[in-house]
Amino acid sequence: MFDTPDATTSSSKRKAEDTSADRSSKRSKKIDALLEKLALLDELLTKLRTTPYLTKSWISALETVIAHIRSGYYRPQHREILSMQFDMPQWPADLAETSIKIHVLEIELVKDTCKAVLELFSPILGAALAGPAASEYAEGPVWSEWQEKTQAILCLRPPDKQGLPLAVLHDVFRTFQLTADAPLPQTNEGGPFLETAFHLCSEMGERFTDEGGRGAAFEKCTRRVFAWSRESAGSGRHGGRAQARIVKNSVVAVIREDKAEPGEGHDVYMQTARAYQIHVSALQETKSPLLAHGAPTFLLALQGPMLLVCGGFYDGESATVEPLADPCMMLPDYMHKRQEHLARQLFALQQGIATIARLGSAQPPAPAPAPAAATPRIYQSFTTPSGTEKRLAFLGPLDHSRNLFRATVVGDGAAAVVKLVHGAYGERVHRTLAAHGLAPALYGTARAAGAPAAVVMEHLPPPGPAQDAPGWATLHALRQRGVAEQSRAVVEERLARLLGVLRESGMVHGDLRPNNLLLLVDHLGAPWTGEAGRGALRAVDFNWSGGDGEMTAPSPLNFYEYGDQHASLARQLNCGRAVTSRLAQSGGVVDAKGNLLLPLISIHSANMVLVLIIGDLHIPHRVHDLPAKFKKLLVPGKIQQILCTGNVCDKETYEYLRSVANDVVVVRGDYDETSSFPLSATLTHHPIKIGVIHGHQCIPTGDLDALSSIARQMDVDVLVSGGTHTFQSIAYDGHFFVNPGSATGAWTGAWNGDPTPSFALMDIQGAVVVTYVYQLIEGEVRVEKVEWRKEPPKEPSGTGAGIGLPQSTVLPQSIPAASSGGGGGW
Repeated sequence: MFDTPDATTSSSKRKAEDTSADRSSKRSKKIDALLEKLALLDELLTKLRTTPYLTKSWISALETVIAHIRSGYYRPQHREILSMQFDMPQWPADLAETSIKIHVLEIELVKDTCKAVLELFSPILGAALAGPAASEYAEGPVWSEWQEKTQAILCLRPPDKQGLPLAVLHDVFRTFQLTADAPLPQTNEGGPFLETAFHLCSEMGERFTDEGGRGAAFEKCTRRVFAWSRESAGSGRHGGRAQARIVKNSVVAVIREDKAEPGEGHDVYMQTARAYQIHVSALQETKSPLLAHGAPTFLLALQGPMLLVCGGFYDGESATVEPLADPCMMLPDYMHKRQEHLARQLFALQQGIATIARLGSAQPPAPAPAPAAATPRIYQSFTTPSGTEKRLAFLGPLDHSRNLFRATVVGDGAAAVVKLVHGAYGERVHRTLAAHGLAPALYGTARAAGAPAAVVMEHLPPPGPAQDAPGWATLHALRQRGVAEQSRAVVEERLARLLGVLRESGMVHGDLRPNNLLLLVDHLGAPWTGEAGRGALRAVDFNWSGGDGEMTAPSPLNFYEYGDQHASLARQLNCGRAVTSRLAQSGGVVDAKGNLLLPLISIHSANMVLVLIIGDLHIPHRVHDLPAKFKKLLVPGKIQQILCTGNVCDKETYEYLRSVANDVVVVRGDYDETSSFPLSATLTHHPIKIGVIHGHQCIPTGDLDALSSIARQMDVDVLVSGGTHTFQSIAYDGHFFVNPGSATGAWTGAWNGDPTPSFALMDIQGAVVVTYVYQLIEGEVRVEKVEWRKEPPKEPSGTGAGIGLPQSTVLPQSIPAASSGGGGGW
């Protein structure tokens, strides 16, 4: 057995512990000084609360900051609140000069204390925002918190942090997986790796007292095939820690993180992922040309006798990390299967290292636009049905999808959608329906061994803002917008034709449902009536398509979500044929009877749409929660949609909104840390088009002329905005503007005036928008009603009849009940 360097390791460990203790001592002194100042600030604020004429929301915001910093919850918003500068409030004329001087002195003392707190807090915040070291990131509470931020690593933990497969991002990973799955070469080339694997399986089962000993033994076992070095893990607060690496041609090809035993030192996989993210940061500091290639790097996670080979890739926005193969348990095996499995991975790793090393000596790529983030990199071209090769340029993901992308066919400029397909794809069914105008044109495919196939097809764009710019919308989207009923006749006729083509051709689609059928509509979502393309319908998603009686659908097949309706509907609409039991269930062979016209189930929709308008929550930065009386009113299941003007600020608040209604549209506010929220959103509840923004884009904030300009640019009837923390609903310049205010009454940054907590409930009844505003005034919820009607399209816009703001009517302090005329209710 290899000797473990206990003495050396112990000495190094003592030095590391001494250094760590010294750093902890310095950090503790800084935090103690900060806590002392916070206690002083808290005491001053307590006295200031008794001072009249001052906004109490400002004091509440500072008290929230104090509570958060004391608990170790650091955010940039805290720094901004501490550093805000204000003019003195307007003092009443009858206030004695002596009292004014005392109040001014109290306020100046608070401001000076805020500055002192800020000086102590800023470096602590800076260190916190820089992110934890790799070893800290391995701790569950640490990585779970950081993985909710915008700089999250796409490493599948939690599962929604998912990037593209590494096999489609760089050929080195695709080739590694193919090589690792192939038999080891029966030549001298494969011998050293089999021998190394036997050494590892003989030694790694031993217990090591620390990670240094295990790492040293691993390197000794692999020294015949790999040349390991120890280098700094990065710069700044992450520098100084020796890290195991393989460097070729000045290129870091492999990074390894070690843990002595399972359960010791937390999650080595997350530690390895963070080590790669820090490595990318170091490359960015030096402006390394490797970033143009995506900085492909192999990552080894060694924990006890287990070895996990991963890969890392940076697309210009996010770091993607994922395992490239099954873990290797480096333990003896009488049948030698574990040794052979390990040897294949080690051999594939050496081949990959050579490929990455060549990037160091390769000529820098010619100046060109950087590839779009979150798009495949290995598909540079595709093959048409005639065998012609055409180049492909990716533009970005399609609607945040993980397997659909917008692209352009280079040369002819055709707009395309590229779909990544793993497994079968019904190309024959797709082409057949496309020939009849019932599917998007199929341009061709790109295939690479070990990676999903790329299917390139015609792009069906959404409708434009102009009346003469039709576009495509799914039946599911039309139902959500409340305009599906008027499409029923068109959908029935086109689906009947589609099914007829399938039956005549002996084919099945296998997954006809609302999300997979698109209808050509106008800018309001109504079926397009122009001469070209009238009543056009297209089917998409041919993953389960094929010959009649040949295709087997995965289980479940989404039939269950329609309940018992699908059987009776099929009997009515599918030529009177009964649904067989094998189709009524979720799996089995799908034949022509499986095309059940299920989309028509989604056509039925209520005339009334109830929309909750809410925003500027600032939880938990300025307030702790929504008012209890508001939460009591927000009953799940009663609201069809939520439009949020932003500043949600934390995941828990977003999940709460999702519990109230499934359909939640959030735009990004100036305090939202996540980049997943868009800056604006547009949606249609026929015939009303609604735009949503936060409002910080509007200068001056809340200015009606500026908002009117934005409404015209977005081509909307109703513009929902926030930012002012004050409710407003007003008709102006032919549009209706709604600002729900702040649902929590969070401080706006002004000395004077405490915002009144408020939200709005919008009841859309055709062309009529009835808005109820709920305000928490003196501890009681008060409700007011405002009604606005959209003028018919032929009428000139302006401030004529039906556009002006009606007189508000104070309602009883209860939720408005539903009426038989389609009115709103909860």
